Amino acid sequence: MREKADKKEKLKEPVKVVDIILFTIANLETKAWAYLGLVSHPETGEKLVDKKQAKLAIDSL
Repeated sequence: MREKADKKEKLKEPVKVVDIILFTIANLETKAWAYLGLVSHPETGEKLVDKKQAKLAIDSL
């Protein structure tokens, strides 16, 4: 059983940079919406407002 835990799953091909970029944009977008209080924060499930964090996420895009 431990052998299965020690083995790492290998991908057939490496992750493309464009996919990493799209993933990052989606994460920053979600954080911006959450920190503006427009949606529940994905990690806490609660609405909160932090304009500095929202601005940082938006400016990063």
